[in-house]
Amino acid sequence: MAGENQTVSEYIVHHLTNLTYGKLPAGYERYDGSIVGDGGAWVMAHGGAEAADMGFTAIHVDSMAWSIGLGIVFSWLFYSVAKKASSGVPSGLGSAVGEVLARNALPTKFSIHGLPDETLTVGMPDELYVHYGLTIEETARRMRVLLAGKC
Repeated sequence: MAGENQTVSEYIVHHLTNLTYGKLPAGYERYDGSIVGDGGAWVMAHGGAEAADMGFTAIHVDSMAWSIGLGIVFSWLFYSVAKKASSGVPSGLGSAVGEVLARNALPTKFSIHGLPDETLTVGMPDELYVHYGLTIEETARRMRVLLAGKC
């Protein structure tokens, strides 16, 4: 298509079509007039019609490249965060990765127990622990509820 005069709509349709690799059936007439031989042919589609005619055997190469590339990037990112992790309080990106894994990927029970995300009350530490439910007794109660599966 390089060097051809295209209308605006032809240009848009061409660039919105996935780069597709698949098998065309035997006897199929290609965009250039050639006929696919016996047994079919594994080729890159030239246009949406060929991609649609490939059916289930079509692989969207550009989508696969993005999926694999992003999978590699996020695997590397999570690996680098896990390598730097310590048994202390997580912070920064390590905390974000922990939240994602705890909420979505790990088959574990999860509960957030701490200060609410709001303007905090000012006072003596012992009074604040009681006010926000951070006493040893309240923490133990929440753990029992969590372990009993009632949350």
